[in-house]
Amino acid sequence: MSESHWSAPDEPEEILRSMHTAPYAVVVHRAGVILATNAAFAELFALPRAEDAVGRHVLDFVAPEARARVAAMITDAPTAVVEYDCLRADGQPVIVCGEGLPIDFDGVPSRLTVLTPVIREGA
Repeated sequence: MSESHWSAPDEPEEILRSMHTAPYAVVVHRAGVILATNAAFAELFALPRAEDAVGRHVLDFVAPEARARVAAMITDAPTAVVEYDCLRADGQPVIVCGEGLPIDFDGVPSRLTVLTPVIREGA
């Protein structure tokens, strides 16, 4: 899931086009408010459509015990791959690995995060 596997394009139109074909859950947010996401994100978080996440805060999808740690990462420099607990829209827990990087989206500093579910052996 590192940048060597899928890296963010530079232009907003390219970002949107690329994220919709990405095999990973991708979310673009500004100060935590979701601007865009993809079908893989909707599937991971049990949303009917990717658009249903737009305008919501990323912390809406993070488990309460992980919110302070994730909140600190929202505006940090690029993050290494980090694992944290989340909650799906149906209330079910899901553990994800996330990697975020700062981008310019529509000329404004934003953040692109790529997420994959963590599957524990024997789970």
